[in-house]
Amino acid sequence: MEKIMEEVDSWFMAQMMSNEDNQREEVRTRGRKKDWKLPPYPWLKCNSAVKWDSTTKTAGGAWVLRDYEGVVLLHSRRSFGAICSLEDARLVCLSWTLESLVAHKVNRVFLAAESAELLKMLIRPKAWPSFKAHFLELRQFLVRIVEWRIEIVSRSENRGAFLIAQSALKESFCQSYVACSHPDWLHDLFVSEKRLASA
Repeated sequence: MEKIMEEVDSWFMAQMMSNEDNQREEVRTRGRKKDWKLPPYPWLKCNSAVKWDSTTKTAGGAWVLRDYEGVVLLHSRRSFGAICSLEDARLVCLSWTLESLVAHKVNRVFLAAESAELLKMLIRPKAWPSFKAHFLELRQFLVRIVEWRIEIVSRSENRGAFLIAQSALKESFCQSYVACSHPDWLHDLFVSEKRLASA
């Protein structure tokens, strides 16, 4: 019983800290659109995004891997079925993203996503005891990446990956794939983000 009470206290503390962080972030960014930022040389940056459809219980996931000059090296899209909640969608997508990075032998990467709770849990797992199973699932991939950093981003900073994830839910686009560069239909967006980040 004492162990349960400790975990409950830890969970409430983590939620309180998360709420305070979210409020500070909201105040800091209100009214200001953030742009995608370059990773430092020689790092890569992988933006991961998910779009969940509560009606069909499906999710679209995407990741975009760019170099320190903002050039898109690879991107991928995938559909997931039988996803019961947004939290589950975020976990499945983040796990798939990390598995993909390992498969493509990415060794030095900034992982950027909007999933604040999951990303904070990766940084401080002891503060999130209720997420322990999630941490263990993601850790199996993280230990195989030589160096990694976490970056919690806004939707505007994650726009390209989010639009690709959203497209994975459309019937005509539900095919999963990995491809070099960015999708042709988002050419202007990625070129613009690269130009703004390099300025």
